[in-house]
Amino acid sequence: NTFCSRVIRAIDKEAGKKGYCTMICTTEGVAEKEEYYTNFACNGLFDGMIILNSALSNEQMSELAKNIPVVHCNEFVNVAHVPYVSIANEKAAYDAVSLLIANGRRRIVFHTVGNNLVSTRERFKGYRRALEENSISFDEELVLCGNYGYRNAVRVFEDYISGGLEFDGVFAVSD
Repeated sequence: NTFCSRVIRAIDKEAGKKGYCTMICTTEGVAEKEEYYTNFACNGLFDGMIILNSALSNEQMSELAKNIPVVHCNEFVNVAHVPYVSIANEKAAYDAVSLLIANGRRRIVFHTVGNNLVSTRERFKGYRRALEENSISFDEELVLCGNYGYRNAVRVFEDYISGGLEFDGVFAVSD
């Protein structure tokens, strides 16, 4: 994911300025892998963790944060004492969809991803709120589910268009 790679480069650069070295561990959303690395942290092998897109539960994250400084980046688990850095996902989606509506669009596709990430849920809320506040009925047929890949999005939209359903705008959870 090019977004995550840019974030990781920035984290590494800023950590280096403060005299820290970074170690990058990929877990691919597999909870067992995350638990493996968090055990390293709890055994004092890390000074802290910046976690992108965690699969840990609220309870696991809360327990981890008691043992080591933790900051979530982008996606986060909603635990009161665990700070996070992210965008205002609902507002960003609301603003984008509102702009489409202001430009005359009424049948706006919501292209989503089949996951339960905070960003996905919040962006869907923003999409729905923008429709509602502009008196546009929500239409399930305008919700398309794919993945983050460009080729997948092309295939999903080709299938959608060949089915004869019409739309005049698109809001996607990811570019």
